[in-house]
Amino acid sequence: MVNEVSQGKAQIVYAMEQQLRNSLLHNKTKKLWENTYIKRQIDKRKENVSFSVNDHIRAMVYSMLSSGVAWNRIAESADFATGYIRDVDEIFCDYSPQQLLKRTPEQLRDCLKKIHCASRSTLKQMNALIE
Repeated sequence: MVNEVSQGKAQIVYAMEQQLRNSLLHNKTKKLWENTYIKRQIDKRKENVSFSVNDHIRAMVYSMLSSGVAWNRIAESADFATGYIRDVDEIFCDYSPQQLLKRTPEQLRDCLKKIHCASRSTLKQMNALIE
């Protein structure tokens, strides 16, 4: 009896996953885990790819933006081939430390607000990034 219940639950979970995948693919959103920047970074790490300072800053910024902002607002402008979020990358000077240090936290916050990717804590996060 317990085994039958477990099998039934497993079938339900499998059906739910298939429904979600079909729905996402049907709508051509491509918003699957396999298409995310994070997944691409995990794959690179498994392949022993070296990461630059710019790569680390990009990851930190994406992480900061995922806190307090609905991710779908940010991910709408993501490039599915690379996982990069070009609007955000441009705001952060493609993560060049020298160029980024020329920007003020207020400038960064204001640019993020324009593309609807700011939260109440964005200025605090930008201060931490620049300092």
